[in-house]
Amino acid sequence: MSTITVELPDESAVLVRKFADSEGVTVSDFARSAILEKIEDSFDLQELHEAISEDNGERFSIDEVLEELLARPNHRGVFYRPERQNLQELTGKAAEAHFEALYSKGTMTSLTTERLALRPPHDGDEDAVFSIHSDPRTYQHRPELAMKNRDEAFELLAAWQRNWAEDGIGYFVVFREPAEIIGFTGLRFSEEQGQKVLNLYYRFAPEAQGRGYAAEAAAAAIDWARQTHPERPVVAIIDPSNAPSARLAEKLGLHLQTADHEQGHLYRR
Repeated sequence: MSTITVELPDESAVLVRKFADSEGVTVSDFARSAILEKIEDSFDLQELHEAISEDNGERFSIDEVLEELLARPNHRGVFYRPERQNLQELTGKAAEAHFEALYSKGTMTSLTTERLALRPPHDGDEDAVFSIHSDPRTYQHRPELAMKNRDEAFELLAAWQRNWAEDGIGYFVVFREPAEIIGFTGLRFSEEQGQKVLNLYYRFAPEAQGRGYAAEAAAAAIDWARQTHPERPVVAIIDPSNAPSARLAEKLGLHLQTADHEQGHLYRR
């Protein structure tokens, strides 16, 4: 691990500290995230400018571009199924670079609901993963399960990213406008009682609970997953003491299948 010192005017330093405090992160974590995002954005913009300058005038239809994107995985090995909404005629290498920048970040798999936006997890989401999973209020039924340190957040985020890379499906990061991460939900491949299933997961910040966000986001994730993998049933394993989670599962159409699962109650749809 290397250390980089950044010199700022006093007024700018105060502003950075205030913003970091409001986001619930350290100044170091905030600076690291901001610098890496700036570098990534600069590379994307540079690639787009280069593509525009090299445009040979060849034109591609929407169908041709989408066919090309669906034929190869992104940098994590994930094949995405893009929504065909608000797309216009695209132009040569500039169009390819533009789609590649979106494609590599997973935005082609994003889902939207009336109030929320969902996307696959990215590097940099570990702050939100830790903030929500370390809050004992999200584990009122089993406080001892709350996340203890940031290393656990990195490990969990990496596992979620592997699910997307290996299977093209997994847990989503859930946003409330403008860009506030309020929780996580989605489905990943799993196996229960010898059958291949979609394992449902949801966990939301205490401030976002009681407003129907979890049901809204989870329902969208289930609909998307069932469209792409209709052959797999949806299951959720819920601690017997977690009554709110059980009620949400039932609201989403799952029903108690067995109460003697080794990890809790098994709900199925």
